[in-house]
Formats: sequence, structure tokens, C-alpha cells
Amino acid sequence: MNKTKAVGNKAAALDQPTKASEPNIEVGHIGTSKRYSQGFATGVFGLVANLILSVAKLIVGAISGSIAVIADGVNNLTDASSALVVLIGFKIAAKSKDADHPHGHGRAEYIGGMIVSFFIFIAVLALARSSIQSIIQPEPVNFSYAVLVVLVISIIAKAVMAFVYYWRNRALKSVLISAAARDSLSDVAVTSVVFAAALLARSTGIAIDGVAGLIVVVFVAYQAIRAFTDSLSLLLGRAADPKKLAAIRELVLKNPAFTQVVGIDFHDYGENYQRAYIKVKIKYGLKSAQVRRAIEDTHLTLQNLQNIDATFVYWY
Repeated sequence: MNKTKAVGNKAAALDQPTKASEPNIEVGHIGTSKRYSQGFATGVFGLVANLILSVAKLIVGAISGSIAVIADGVNNLTDASSALVVLIGFKIAAKSKDADHPHGHGRAEYIGGMIVSFFIFIAVLALARSSIQSIIQPEPVNFSYAVLVVLVISIIAKAVMAFVYYWRNRALKSVLISAAARDSLSDVAVTSVVFAAALLARSTGIAIDGVAGLIVVVFVAYQAIRAFTDSLSLLLGRAADPKKLAAIRELVLKNPAFTQVVGIDFHDYGENYQRAYIKVKIKYGLKSAQVRRAIEDTHLTLQNLQNIDATFVYWY
């Protein structure tokens, strides 16, 4: 006769326990306080770097009269605003569970990502208007060596920022940091377009400043829409990553008490708190105490390696 039970949320020793270090799977999380401190530091880095780049480009753009350089400077200013949202998002997401939010505040990061996208899109509309005006009524642009130097420094700085974001996000796994990393990479391409327009204008006298500004707008708008849809999808409960489910399945089957993982119902409440309802078949003949200890041990393993609070539904 089949026997079905649900067990979870406790940890205990097993007669021959499955060690948390056994599975050959990448560790899925870092501690909440450490994640907050690293995320906050990354946000401060992005805020300061983008403010410096923005001020430099806006000054040089105003002196040269280049709409494209000014547009790139405003883009960096929106990036600085985004970094500020990253700081706020990480601070809220790090808050502990409470009576009104029993699953924590981790999804604040997803809301922050949507706010960042909204800010960027507002800036895009203003930049598009200025670029179109520049195409219809072009004005002389003075691309000095100072402009070229600032643009080269900006390209290098943005490439370094993208590397730092991606490096940090290997552990943080944050949608906010991921959006910032993609934005920095797109900025490398955007500023390269502006630099090419400046070189062309300086060497040939052909003014494509307005066109370059529109190219900047298209790149930035694409990143804003992509970041918004990613954050919205996560907030609405996007299906779990197949790699994540495979990692959970492998961890569970490391315990010899389980013969099959029938299904996994995964719920993402942010990187700090995730839940999984796991349906498994138990090896026939095991006693109730052995089954309970196997489940509790695997629950602890999932918590340690994947930051997942698991509940098991099982039968023989």
C-alpha cells in the first residue's frame, strides 16, 4: 500500500549522513549579511564611477556642442541613478522576514530593477528629441582632443565596470547587478559609436552627431526594455532555471534513501529566500525514522548549498 507524507523545515543527523560538501555542484548562495555588504559596495562603486563619467562628458559635451556626447553623459547620469536604486534595493532585500512578509523582502530587488528601467526610459525620450532636432537643424560641433580623450577613458572605464559587475555577480546572483553589467557593456558600444562620430567629424568635417545620438538612444532603450521585462518576469513568478532544478534533483538523489524525484515545485522570493516542494519516491523497506532523518538531512544540504527551504512529499 502506498504511503504519502510531507516533511520539511528541520535538520537532524542521519545514520550515515550525506555531507553538504559531497555533491559536485557550484555553491548557490552566500550569507545574507555578506551578500548585502558586497551588493552595497558594488552599488557605491557604480554610483561614484558613473557620476564622475557623467560630469566629465556633460562638461566636454557642452563645450564642444555635441548632442551625442551630452546624450552619453545623460546616459551615465541615469546609470548613477540606477546605482542608487541598487543601494536601496539591496538594503530593503536584506531585511528579515516579518508578519506582513513571511517570505522576506528579496523581491525588492526585482522592483528596483523595474524602477531603474523606468528612469532610463524617461531619459531616452528626452535624448531622442534632442537627437532628432540635431538631424533636422544641424549645428557646428567642435570635437577637440579633450573630447576624444574623455571618450576613450569612458570606454575603458565602462569595460572595467562591466568586468567588476560580472565578477561580483558570480556570487551575488542579483538581477540588479546583472542589469548594471549589461548596461555597462552596452555603454562600451554606445561610447564607441560616439567616438567614431567624433573622429569622422574631426577628420572629414562630416557631421553625423544627431545620427550617433539616435544610435545611443536605441542601445539604451533596448537595455531599459530588457531589464524591465526580466525584472517583471521574475516578480510575476518566472519558471525556475532548468539548471537550478537539475542541481536540486542531483542533490536529492545523492541520498540513497530516495529512488526518484517525481517533481519539483519551485518558488523564488529573491536570492535570500527560495522554497521548493519536492515529490520523491522512497526506497522500499525503510523505517519511518530512517525516512525522516534522510529527508531532514537532505533539507539541510539544500539549505547549505542552494539556500532553498524544502518541503518533501514522499511515498514508497
